[in-house]
Amino acid sequence: MGKVDILAARDQVQHDPRSKIGDQRNADLAGVAVLGAYTLVFMAMQRSPVSYVGSVRGMSVVLTAWVGSAFLGKGKTGLRVTASALVVLDIMLIAVGG
Repeated sequence: MGKVDILAARDQVQHDPRSKIGDQRNADLAGVAVLGAYTLVFMAMQRSPVSYVGSVRGMSVVLTAWVGSAFLGKGKTGLRVTASALVVLDIMLIAVGG
């Protein structure tokens, strides 16, 4: 998707009255949530080895894949399960190996 395509898609979303993406309040809440999440990650990195924090943070990939497949009807379920299994394996290897 090129730059022109992205701009066209953005303009279409902004002009769609059914779109919730253009809702400023939702965008503000998402910004605060991301800021809070990164603050927690940085605090965890000060208290624990970075390899542990990074791996646990990778669980968001697993949770996102699960929510996308289970509740949002996203396709490529097999690929999502495989990728999620690799993330879980990574976490287990780091936990065992230190």
